[in-house]
Amino acid sequence: MSLAGRAGAARLTCASTRSSEVGRYQERGRNIRPIIRGITKHFIVFLALLLLVTIIVFVMGLFVELHPDAYRDGLLSIVYVYPFVLVASGLFALIRRLRRGERSPILDGVIRWYKECGLFTGIAVVFTLITVINNIMMLTGIDAPKQGLFAYQHMLVRIAIVTGAVTIAMAREFVRALRRFLAFFTSDPPTRRSMLSDLASRNVEVLTRRPFEASVKSFTALTLLICVGAIIASSWREVAGGAPFYIALLILYGVLLVVFVAIRLARR
Repeated sequence: MSLAGRAGAARLTCASTRSSEVGRYQERGRNIRPIIRGITKHFIVFLALLLLVTIIVFVMGLFVELHPDAYRDGLLSIVYVYPFVLVASGLFALIRRLRRGERSPILDGVIRWYKECGLFTGIAVVFTLITVINNIMMLTGIDAPKQGLFAYQHMLVRIAIVTGAVTIAMAREFVRALRRFLAFFTSDPPTRRSMLSDLASRNVEVLTRRPFEASVKSFTALTLLICVGAIIASSWREVAGGAPFYIALLILYGVLLVVFVAIRLARR
């Protein structure tokens, strides 16, 4: 081979090597960008939740007398809970990445359920899991049980925090739910009846065929009513919090779960 031919071959080899290196860097960039976006999203959500908690506690302080450690406990509730959100999100992303291109009925079912579940379902699942874990921590001495009226105020703050966090995480579903809500009032009577019928059918299916979803929704709604009722009743009588309150909530969820599982088994 002539000298010119060898030089041309060397240039082609160098160009091919550079192209291969550029391709590898581009592939690494594509793999890193989703991680950076995820970290940035969680960081922004975390800061937004801290701000949201501060605002909620401040507003509550305008109407009721707060516990001396209300701000600290509210902010710590985010610091204690958000690592669970990070771990769950990370495991979900890792499983999806490892099983890319493979079919898993269980994983497909979880993804499909997540996409289909509504905003209230997301709020109820997160609130129930956090409450069960935190109540166990209260009863085992890891955390101090809240006493008196503050126990119920603290639970309401948690509901507000979870609602804000899940709404931010499920922003698209929130927009869709808002559009459906507005469409109900702007539609004609037959359409309204049809929408109410569909809603009733979905609720019946949840209550009779999805025990976990039914139990967390019922638990969240009942806890909200209990806390609001206790705060209203505190104006003429002293309300007790402490360990009995957290034990009662754990028993309540256990009873609800057993009841809805029994309903599901009975309808087989």
